[in-house]
Amino acid sequence: MCISPVVDSTSVTSHNQSRIIVSNRPPTTSKTAINHVIISRLFFPLARYTTPTHVYLPSRRQPPISDLPSSISRTPLRLRSVALALLSGLAVLGGGCVSLHVPVSPAPRVATAAMSKAEAEHATANLRVFDTVWDEVHRKYYDPTFNGLDWNDLARSYGPRAAVAADTRALYETINEMLEKLQDSHTAAIEPRAANEERTGQRAIVGITLRRVNDQWLIADVFPGGAAARAGVKPGWIAVKRDGVELGDRYNRPVQKPGQVVHWEFLTPEGKTVMLDLKVQPLPTERFDVHDLPGGLVYIRFDGFDLTATRWLSKQLELHRTAPGVVLDLRHNSGGLIASALFAVGEFFPDAVPVFITLDQKGERFRWASLQLGSAHYAGRLAVLTGPQTASAAEILSSALQEKHRAAIVGRRTAGALLAAIQANLPDQGMVQVSELDVITMGGKRLEDDGLAPDIEVPASTLAQLRADEDPELEAAIALLLNP
Repeated sequence: MCISPVVDSTSVTSHNQSRIIVSNRPPTTSKTAINHVIISRLFFPLARYTTPTHVYLPSRRQPPISDLPSSISRTPLRLRSVALALLSGLAVLGGGCVSLHVPVSPAPRVATAAMSKAEAEHATANLRVFDTVWDEVHRKYYDPTFNGLDWNDLARSYGPRAAVAADTRALYETINEMLEKLQDSHTAAIEPRAANEERTGQRAIVGITLRRVNDQWLIADVFPGGAAARAGVKPGWIAVKRDGVELGDRYNRPVQKPGQVVHWEFLTPEGKTVMLDLKVQPLPTERFDVHDLPGGLVYIRFDGFDLTATRWLSKQLELHRTAPGVVLDLRHNSGGLIASALFAVGEFFPDAVPVFITLDQKGERFRWASLQLGSAHYAGRLAVLTGPQTASAAEILSSALQEKHRAAIVGRRTAGALLAAIQANLPDQGMVQVSELDVITMGGKRLEDDGLAPDIEVPASTLAQLRADEDPELEAAIALLLNP
């Protein structure tokens, strides 16, 4: 099920891509996770509550520490970065241990006697990928009943189809057809090229964000530095066709190669048809924005949870610690790392607070708390903007602030995509993401498939409002903070 808005370009934002990731730097073996107890004992006495986590040091753009004014202490942010880096090192070390486990599934083996050597090798390679995916889910999936499915029977049904899949796309479509039967927001197999985009934090895109409005695909955002921006594409245009094919009710972006030229057809607000050949290029997929609002308020937007986002958010709250209020825009935030979300919660409290509870395949419960190291301890008024794309780790932050009456949630119901997942490499350099932990808020709510209801609901913007650059949700948040 798709969540709007989507990025042409970066990817269609769907439930199985919105995630709170336990670790998304896959190690060299299927042993992705490291021991919870080691992490909690080594690092998280820093928080009042034990909060085990897996974390990685992302190779994404880093806001330079030197940008901080000299009046702000740099030590807490550096300590936080060191802690995350050490956790990352342990995660890689724990995952990189040599494993004797050989992934296997009950899928029937393919009779290769009548095949050519190339066909036999292809079928064997396909089954190796399939077996690894099936085995990861079998050993780690949070629900021991697999949503009431016979997981062995599914292997027998889908394994032969996977073995004879003609190419990578067909193989992953078959595997994901099986995984979709679990009906959760996070478990999915990711093709090698898309997996590489996930690892690097950059995707091959032309740089437009699409939003479904009035049965049309509206250009909601244009990425600076992308081909679309250079060609003069503007927010408010309608995307009609891609490579001669109408986008339809659901737009599923194919994986694109850098340098690939995509032919787009647009319709301007004046009714003029514009056809452009746009060259795909790697671009960062996360956006950061901060600016002043009326009454001394501050607007802050970030679109993911990783080390970059953690440092950037803390920096902005430090810089604006005297602001009477902050509007935190999570409408485009589809989630990320648990540790980053816990640090984000800690930015708004003087001391550590319990945040959520997880349950694993064995039924064991664990309580997670905010992380306070380097926290800005922002004490001003707070409003959080949410919508259908607010997912996973962003739902964790929103629900924690709402349940503790620290912020008002303004906008629309969130995605309802909240499970804790791990990621592991596949033999062909693809990736499998498996929901390892179910998540429940401290208020006892399970947000998966339901989402978080806002305190103040604001209808989705109309096409006319979007084209006029009006933002009713932001206006409602400003009015709330200025008139508490």
